[in-house]
Amino acid sequence: MSSPSDRPDAPGGTHGTDAPDATGEPGSDERATRVVRSIVDMAQTHKTGESVWGPLENLTDRWQEPFARAAVVGEVSVGKSTLVNALVGQDVLPAATEALSAVTVELRHGPRTRATVGLHDGSDVMTRELAEREQLLVYLTTRGEKQVTIRHGRDTQVLWAVVALPSPLLKEGLRLTDTPGVGGLNPAHRRQTLAALSNTDAVLFVILPGKPISASELRFLAESVHRVSSYVIVQTHRDQTSDAQAHLDKNLAVLRDPATWRKLLGEGADAEGTAARFARVPGVCVAARHALDALEAAPGQERDRDMRFSGIPELTRLLREEVIDRAGELHRRDLLRLADSTAAAVRTGLVERKALLTPGEAAERAIREREENVRSWVAKDGDTWKPDLEAATAFVQDEIRELARERVELLERTYLVHFGAMKTQKLQEAAARLVIEPPTVLAEMRERITERLNDAVARIGARNPQDAVSTHLERLALTDGLDAHLPAPFRHAEAMLDDEYLTSVAMTGIPLIARQFAEARRKANEEEQGTIRRTDHGSMARTTMEVVSAAIKNPLVTATVVAAGLFAGLVAWRKSKAKTLAAVNEVYVKVTGLITKEAVDHSVAQAARERDAIIEVIEARLKEEGERIERDRDDLARLTDLTARERAALLNETDLALREVDSLVAELAGIRTGWGL
Repeated sequence: MSSPSDRPDAPGGTHGTDAPDATGEPGSDERATRVVRSIVDMAQTHKTGESVWGPLENLTDRWQEPFARAAVVGEVSVGKSTLVNALVGQDVLPAATEALSAVTVELRHGPRTRATVGLHDGSDVMTRELAEREQLLVYLTTRGEKQVTIRHGRDTQVLWAVVALPSPLLKEGLRLTDTPGVGGLNPAHRRQTLAALSNTDAVLFVILPGKPISASELRFLAESVHRVSSYVIVQTHRDQTSDAQAHLDKNLAVLRDPATWRKLLGEGADAEGTAARFARVPGVCVAARHALDALEAAPGQERDRDMRFSGIPELTRLLREEVIDRAGELHRRDLLRLADSTAAAVRTGLVERKALLTPGEAAERAIREREENVRSWVAKDGDTWKPDLEAATAFVQDEIRELARERVELLERTYLVHFGAMKTQKLQEAAARLVIEPPTVLAEMRERITERLNDAVARIGARNPQDAVSTHLERLALTDGLDAHLPAPFRHAEAMLDDEYLTSVAMTGIPLIARQFAEARRKANEEEQGTIRRTDHGSMARTTMEVVSAAIKNPLVTATVVAAGLFAGLVAWRKSKAKTLAAVNEVYVKVTGLITKEAVDHSVAQAARERDAIIEVIEARLKEEGERIERDRDDLARLTDLTARERAALLNETDLALREVDSLVAELAGIRTGWGL
């Protein structure tokens, strides 16, 4: 594995290992890494079990790489791409007038500008790596469509792009996603974008001056503002109006007025809560093109003045304070909780070992108590906890079917009853929106499955929160909370965006489905062999247990892709641009059929598979605990032959280990204080 300094995402600013803590002591990040490694070493030395120390070890070299995702969202042609260009300090993305509007682009830091694009040729997904901006523009602009079809075939469509480039802001730990703007925030696009926010830390919502926020924009804002930790309203074209700040203040006042949300959402909605949330949301006026022009000018007072006027420095400051720095705080807090939990497990094992070394009935009693705990989990084939998972699975399967039924009813009201009155252009637009629906509904079903099964796991663990299995489930949850916001480690300094890395891209709709289908087929073949082996991209090997654990906590990145092939034809449908009433009706029938049949069948089956994955994780931990109890019984039998001096020496060794664990925990507490956590 490469060192953090070798990786394109190596953080800068205050996130480095030399950053001082609140007490002025340098290297608090470095101290934390040292302590964490010591805890892992102790866990390994004292045979605590890989399932206990493994999650913490996997994060040891990565937790210092906090990065946050910020999605740039807004109606079509409001200046999203130009804003992204200004934030990264260079013209990378094409202007909206020539951009391929359905392509999601993610920008992250790299030593030089390079890109990976995903393509679909009508039957399969392929990737192409590009080393020049001009090549990227071929794949991201309408004028390049002809060249793409010449190179890759007539039915080829660009699905997504990930760009790595040198940029101070990105190097500090930010990833920017430029979202599609086609159709604005119509219902399908709104749901599509909302689904992507589950993997987003911040939203930059872009609006125009002199124009009130529309009802569709307000609805998106109401549904999204509670889903992300940071929100910023960005008003563009500051240089094109004399009273830009007044326009922004007026729109912010609308967002902060409970009457706005009562009118839009109804009297039963939490209008006051939504208005209060927007009272804390900052707004910034920017002139993105002005900033880009200033960057081309010679250094001096005039350039500095132009940059200040552009508003980009102010927005950059907000992103640092409200997004990047807060992401680092989240990672540090979760790391400390996971380290504390692992240290506690090590300490429990040492205390149990000390009991074995103590003459009398205490050792036998401690082993019997642990055996009884394991028996309570396995009694009658897990009748104390499996019913929770079975009930959650059955409930969510019914919810999935109901969700599909309600969505088809909505589509009928929104589309079918109006087809007869639509002209050709409106029919084309309706067909384009319809094909977004099946993958969007599937994503919603996946979120529902995750929510219900996670609730069941939480209930199971809460019944006996201190036992070996419950604390293991808690460690998995803590690991996921930290791991979900960290980049996968780069395998070597020259590695580009490998397959595992790209699964975290905030793609939406059909591009997500088509892209992940190919990845699913590769991983499915490898998982059949029991492991995910090293791939041509250099992916680190992962055990089946790790795969199962990931599936429990992040199923949107795993099993959903299995059904993706069912929707591959939607790409071709969208491209065909149905023009007649009969053609659009055919699309409608196919779309609703995919929702009520394929999407439902897959999600129902997936809920059962994830239930089984959770059962496998719990049973594996129970097996590990049972084996440990057997070892302790063998040790107890052997200890009876020890002399008093030998027993005293082992007791002393155990006491020293306990003091070392306590010292590490105390040091963690000091680091927590230094970090202000």
